[in-house]
Amino acid sequence: MDADGAVHTPDTESVQRGDYPLGRSLYLYLNLPPGEALPAPERAFLDLVLSPQGQETVTALGFVALPEATVVRQRLDLGLGP
Repeated sequence: MDADGAVHTPDTESVQRGDYPLGRSLYLYLNLPPGEALPAPERAFLDLVLSPQGQETVTALGFVALPEATVVRQRLDLGLGP
């Protein structure tokens, strides 16, 4: 139940929107100076994680995949292309 008294079920949409209060994000931090390219191993890893296959694996393991808009934004921010 949120501050307004609304109940949010633990479904994919509620978690992705941030409405479900027990949902938590997983953050990956990169030690990369601004303007430098990702080293090949990190680039390959992040490309896999942010690929459709990577997001399917996340779901198959029982976690909630990232919203498509977030995947696209992250891929562009990392220079991985859409």
